[in-house]
Amino acid sequence: MQATKKKIAIPARKSNKRLGKSSKLGNFLVDELRGMYWTEKRMLKSLPKSAKGSTTAELKAILDNHCLATKGHVTSLDKVFILIGRKAKAEKSESMSGLLRNVRKATRLNGSRSMTHDVDLILASQKVEHCKIASYNAMVHIAKTMGHPDVAKILLSIADEERTAACMLSLVGESTANVAVSLERD
Repeated sequence: MQATKKKIAIPARKSNKRLGKSSKLGNFLVDELRGMYWTEKRMLKSLPKSAKGSTTAELKAILDNHCLATKGHVTSLDKVFILIGRKAKAEKSESMSGLLRNVRKATRLNGSRSMTHDVDLILASQKVEHCKIASYNAMVHIAKTMGHPDVAKILLSIADEERTAACMLSLVGESTANVAVSLERD
């Protein structure tokens, strides 16, 4: 006898489009969104500087492309705030602030334009991207749980773009690190 797969119906949650102000999970989501909004806006300022300070054209192109994507992330987050009926407001994220500080430090150190400093810039940037991926993924699940599939879809799209940026940084980082090691041996 063959086992039959039963589909389990999960009831759709009703959403009144707005997040209740008394909802602890809703308030948590709003706080996280505001922290990421702050982060994305800060990145709009730091990515062009990082791109300008990079040694290789390949890294510069990745950072320039991610700056364009980041502009889209800010616009997408504006839409999310509208969908949940909350004001789009940036609130400083202490954890992201520390990671972005590392990127600024790596950018300043890269004044010498060495491959080793590019490796430092890539590593600092990857840390930011991975933290953003984790944050967006968590917010996707919260939005789904709260009955906001439209919000979840937007946040998932941003997370996917962040994953792409992280992968691109990994690829260029691998080749940059190899060049840096070979140059340091000479």
